Amino acid sequence: MFVLVVNRFDGSKNYQSRYELPEERVQGQTLLAVLQYIKQNIDPTLNFTSHCRSAICGACAVKVNESAVLACDTNIETLFKSYETSTLTLSPLANFPVISDLVVNWDEALEHLGRIHPTIVPKKESNTEDGCVQSQTDLQRVLPAWDCILCGICASQCTRYSQSRNDYLEPFAFAHAWRTAFDSRNADPLFSCKAAVENGLWRCVHCSICMHVCPKAINVAEDIVDLRKLILEHRRPPRH
Repeated sequence: MFVLVVNRFDGSKNYQSRYELPEERVQGQTLLAVLQYIKQNIDPTLNFTSHCRSAICGACAVKVNESAVLACDTNIETLFKSYETSTLTLSPLANFPVISDLVVNWDEALEHLGRIHPTIVPKKESNTEDGCVQSQTDLQRVLPAWDCILCGICASQCTRYSQSRNDYLEPFAFAHAWRTAFDSRNADPLFSCKAAVENGLWRCVHCSICMHVCPKAINVAEDIVDLRKLILEHRRPPRH
């Protein structure tokens, strides 16, 4: 028998629910599939979010034993074996306001992303008939950053963001700043850099946890280093 303990919230109080699962219900199953089984067959009041079931939308991110994962992309049988236990504890993502059970509020995080202005200032040739042509090499450089699915895992695990959410942004915001700054079609690479500096770019502690937990292997810590170098190359050091 395997057990899932879920840390829950009903809008006013925190509590836990315990769900016992026979071995055949976890064999070869994803964590999301087990959550769906629980909701459909054991406890219809359990709340969580999911959509694509293909590790594309990022909606199903949760914490398992304090480590954030994509539920649809995580084999629950492997989790039990990795932790060498028959009991796992699920919680909502850290550093997000909790709405209900495993459902978190993204309003603040999306507002933070907007501060970065994750868009490009198009070069003049973009207005010509041929548009702004981008070489395959330039495309390949920024393409990995487009894989960010805004799952929130990096924000949940970030040691610096956990320390203070008042003077620092979620790591994925800096990843999007990097994407726009190093896009060859961008006429003003510093457009997003300025906002990144104002929102804590130099406060990253280089723990690299964001890189290790990202389900898309985006190296946000290295992106932050690149942004700092770009700013210094333009002689725009931070004000301390």
